[in-house]
Amino acid sequence: MVDIILTLKHRARLFHRELAKGNPMDLARLNRRLAKPHTDPALVRRRDCLTMLAREQGFRSWSHLLGVIRDKSVSDFGTLLYPDRCYAHFNIWSADINEARRIRSETNGYLLGYKKQFFVVDRDYVATLGLDPEDPDWQPLERDVTHPAHANARGRLISRLLHKNLSVAR
Repeated sequence: MVDIILTLKHRARLFHRELAKGNPMDLARLNRRLAKPHTDPALVRRRDCLTMLAREQGFRSWSHLLGVIRDKSVSDFGTLLYPDRCYAHFNIWSADINEARRIRSETNGYLLGYKKQFFVVDRDYVATLGLDPEDPDWQPLERDVTHPAHANARGRLISRLLHKNLSVAR
């Protein structure tokens, strides 16, 4: 879990250095993800780079990403768990966590979060997402990433997914 945070911090540091060289494409990449665009690369702070990386992964901010990985109770999961490559899969959506947990139990599926909503998917979705449906971390979670009692297991799953997304982005 910690290694993904260190990896992202390292990427932000490298991106910040590259940005200082004045490549307009790097500045454009940063500005696509920030609410307040920068015109001068010299004024960009490292935290802007962390925010950009977090937003590229589907989170509102760096602190939002850290909260999903570390915290026990999260009310917003961002968009990480519902990427474009998974749109073709069938899933069941709910705005109510109790209803979503009941559906997950009835279907023997996996309960994931999207922003402040919940959706239940099958093992094929989980595999397309980039996670192993047989990963041992699903057990303590009861295949429910919203489960607040096992934030460490959720953090490890999210970290593995982020690592895969970063390795694909290279």
